[in-house]
Amino acid sequence: MHAHDERHRLGLRALAARRDEIQTLEGRLAQARRQHIELQASLHRFLERYHRRVGSLAREWQALEQQLDPAHTPLPDTVCSTVPDRDDVEIPDADAGVDTAAPAISEPPAELKVLYRRLARRIHPDRARDEVERLERNALMVRANAAFAAGDRDALDALLAEVTAMDSAAQSTADLSAQLVQCMRTLARLRRALREVEATIGVLRTSADWQFMEQTLCEEARGHDPLGRLACRLEARIREAHDRLDAQARRASAQRPFPTRAGDWVSSAAEAALADRLHGLGLCYRYRPTLAIAGGAPLRPLFAIERAQAPVLWEHVSRHENPAALAARLSRYLAAGYRIGEDLLLSHEHADGSLDLERIERQLRWLAAGTSNAA
Repeated sequence: MHAHDERHRLGLRALAARRDEIQTLEGRLAQARRQHIELQASLHRFLERYHRRVGSLAREWQALEQQLDPAHTPLPDTVCSTVPDRDDVEIPDADAGVDTAAPAISEPPAELKVLYRRLARRIHPDRARDEVERLERNALMVRANAAFAAGDRDALDALLAEVTAMDSAAQSTADLSAQLVQCMRTLARLRRALREVEATIGVLRTSADWQFMEQTLCEEARGHDPLGRLACRLEARIREAHDRLDAQARRASAQRPFPTRAGDWVSSAAEAALADRLHGLGLCYRYRPTLAIAGGAPLRPLFAIERAQAPVLWEHVSRHENPAALAARLSRYLAAGYRIGEDLLLSHEHADGSLDLERIERQLRWLAAGTSNAA
């Protein structure tokens, strides 16, 4: 019994240690997850600020560069084990391998024999969990044989109570073992989760976006405005790209000029057709005006149509239009407060080069009537 008690105490001590370790790991995992969430939130806030300040300009510049040079490659889309259940073990008959022969002097009472056989099954050394317990059970069996031979029922009852206590302690130890196994599995799961979160944090901290954020915040802490400088450089590059596009358009216009009824010249037959329709409705327009926008590169719509309240801008989308350039251009109109179908109208070409006349006529009627929406 003393060996069982000692094993039980050791098991309790080990279980308490594992539970303490689980609690510590759970705290570390929760802290790491909070840190990951906070780091993600910090980067998200910075990227939102970056995109408000620089993002649309960067996309427009990239789109313009690709429009100027179709071979231009856009930048990447970054800112830069189980204890067995011993109840299932079949216990061999106690007579097997153990000398249980009673003295041949007299036949023991039937009740005593039943009690003895019951006790022998409970004591059998094959139930031992280790060598120490096997020796204990062998000693108990010797005492049981002696009590049975003497016909001492009280001694057999006492032995049965002792064995019951031993089995209870053994079951308690088995329960502890099962709990220890569960704790070890929990510890393995927690360690694995902690490694994964820490690895994710490492990837985040070494990403290009994070490095760019740290550099930017460091400069801002010294009183500089790196995003402002970047925005200015991009605006200058956008103006330069527009100038190059205008130069291309002028060269194309000089080679293939398209006159309008109003007496000016435009770059394509589609533009001339649109200009003539505006002129025919008596609408005054400016061709390719430069519209200053606070905090950004100027807008250069196809037409700015004069109205009493405010001018309505018109953009034409040709079938050769670069989708990225169009998306970037329209995003700048929206950022400047223009709304498609209200003060920004769009015309389109079909794949064969013909105009979307139905949409164009609907928008022209809206312009002439001054109604609220042309979509």
